[in-house]
Amino acid sequence: MTFEKWGKYKPGNNQMTIPQLVLAIYADWKADRKKAEARIAELEQELLWAVDACEKAETEVEGLLTDNAHKDHDLFQTEKRVKELERYNKVLTDQRADVYKEGEC
Repeated sequence: MTFEKWGKYKPGNNQMTIPQLVLAIYADWKADRKKAEARIAELEQELLWAVDACEKAETEVEGLLTDNAHKDHDLFQTEKRVKELERYNKVLTDQRADVYKEGEC
């Protein structure tokens, strides 16, 4: 699953590690401060997008867990009702058998 589902901003394909990124920004800073500031702003946007995507994913997962809990409860109630009906059916079957036995005697 990708996070692109939850946000408009699509991050770049940045495969740098954090130390590599820091060194690249520092090199940019020494060479061209505006370029470094642009890169920092881009990274800030990517981080904000990632945080937003994670929060939305977390909300979606919590919703799914809640739905599953309700379904589990409904299933439990249905199974409980089936057992009650099975017991009731057994009682009626036993009573019917008793009536037939009394009628034969």
